[in-house]
Amino acid sequence: VRGWFCNHDKQSYQFDLKWVGCAGIDHDALLPHQIVNHFQLNGQLCSKARLTQSLRTAHLHGNMTCDKFYPRAYDMQHYAERWRFAADFRRTKAEAVLIAFLQ
Repeated sequence: VRGWFCNHDKQSYQFDLKWVGCAGIDHDALLPHQIVNHFQLNGQLCSKARLTQSLRTAHLHGNMTCDKFYPRAYDMQHYAERWRFAADFRRTKAEAVLIAFLQ
């Protein structure tokens, strides 16, 4: 494309538009004309585990829990979350078996 050049050096500061993962951007070093695909301090939105963690604590700031609008999610990095996932899986499976039996 005319006017565009692909800079394969991921550490280079020579760019107009940079498309990278969350951790690949030094927002403080950006020049006014440089555009990146993430906004600064977006970590709570960039990862499903961190977004879930934030939403679970949102009830501290209001009267609604995220269970009313956000699907069940588990951070498998943590033992307690893995245990919650397994318990939820067993409960959901038992419910499905019971519904199938009643039909």
